[in-house]
Amino acid sequence: MPSSLSLLRARLSLLALPLLAPLARAETVFVDSFDDGDPALADSQPGFWTVLRPDGNNDSTITEAGGTLRLRASTWPNTYVALVSQALEDFGFFTRPITVTIEDIALEAKGIEPGDARFKLSLSSTPDRAERAEDVISLRVRPGLLLLGYRVDGFDLGSAPETLSGKKVNSVLVQELPAVPKRISLTLGPAQTPGFVRFDLSAEGNGVSINRSGAFPLSLAEWGRSDSAAISIDARRDNTAARAGTHTELSLGKITVAR
Repeated sequence: MPSSLSLLRARLSLLALPLLAPLARAETVFVDSFDDGDPALADSQPGFWTVLRPDGNNDSTITEAGGTLRLRASTWPNTYVALVSQALEDFGFFTRPITVTIEDIALEAKGIEPGDARFKLSLSSTPDRAERAEDVISLRVRPGLLLLGYRVDGFDLGSAPETLSGKKVNSVLVQELPAVPKRISLTLGPAQTPGFVRFDLSAEGNGVSINRSGAFPLSLAEWGRSDSAAISIDARRDNTAARAGTHTELSLGKITVAR
């Protein structure tokens, strides 16, 4: 017959289950496997993504085939090409954490210096690319460097999220890398201190294995008072000389959002 101590332990374990279970589950709220042949589609959700590029730069393209998305920023100086979603409550992070994961990452520089090729994964309060969104949290990667930073109240050249010096006040994480990782996962959520956002970042593959966490001051009021966010992915050719046949190409195999 079980002892009274054993019964007590069993009851305590059962009582703990409802408290632990919600922490163990993460619901996938969005996924794009890039296998439907149309970059604007997201696993059969028509018009989910908007393609952005400079007017007239038809050399910059976004294609999708065989489970791979390719963003190619070509020819023009300091040019870009981007996918941007609408601002959705499912992507908000002020009341409940979200995790954005991108997989099978590859970054190519053709005809330009490797350091002139870079890409960004960003969440913003308005549906626009990171440089122009009103408020933005931006993860920026180029060969050898990863930065996580944020900005509120519009674009300012002095604190632009594409700044890669690591010396700007909006860079909350500066991480040197031996290579571009194959997989990156970024979690954002409410920190214990009110008015702060917590982040957890992991990157792995190609000799990279890092896990970093921290917090930075950002309130819902500064974000525009709506707990929603748009996601953008963009590739940038950050070279000042125009030359045909040169580009930055970002390839991705999948993006997932869970909360």
